[in-house]
Parts: sequence; structure tokens; C-alpha cells
Amino acid sequence: MASDIRQHAGDRSRGQCAQAVRQSIENVLGIRLERTQFARNYGPRLEAAGLRAITNGTPLRPGDVRIIQPTVGHPAGHMQMYTENGWVSDFRQRDEWPGSAYRQNQPSYTTYRYEDINEE
Repeated sequence: MASDIRQHAGDRSRGQCAQAVRQSIENVLGIRLERTQFARNYGPRLEAAGLRAITNGTPLRPGDVRIIQPTVGHPAGHMQMYTENGWVSDFRQRDEWPGSAYRQNQPSYTTYRYEDINEE
């Protein structure tokens, strides 16, 4: 999943983080995630697709998906994917926070991982 999202990421946000991450998940897993208007609401949809929440502090793997809850000026929240080169959504992020408001306020988040049955 991580290589798919990197191919489509821009240099700056286009306000389409959930769409970018959702499309990468769908492309790689060959599934269709149920749509929702806001990134903050994708957690249950990821779980329905077979991704599972992991404990904060668990070492990250490429393909892990993080849902960040809303912060000041960003009521939709944010959805991003971890890659070998860091976090990506609809743009290549400089760190785990998609912008200054998130970096300053550090809202809660949940990270999800797709565990292939063959990996267990």
C-alpha cells in the first residue's frame, strides 16, 4: 500500500487526505471501503476491511494507516499512511503531523495495520 500512495502524493495538501489513503487501500487490497465525509470517521471502515488498531508506540511498518482526530481549524481530522520515507496522505508530510495546528495541539489518533493471514 505504501508504494501506491507515494506515487500519487503531491508536495502540499489538496484537502483530500482520506480520498488518497482510501484509494491506495482499495487499489492494493482489491476492496471497496465504505465512504464517509470526514477522515476522522474512517476507523470502523478500516476495521471492517480487515485492518486492526495497534497500540500507540508499536514500531511502525509501511502500510500502517493513522486516523488523527480533529484539531483547531481542521474539523474533518486527518488520514495518513506510513511509508519507508515517512508519512504520506495526499502529500508527502515532513513528520507524523500533517500541519502546524496538528503539531501544536497533538490530537488523539489511532493507527491501523493490515495483517495478512499468512503473516501470523
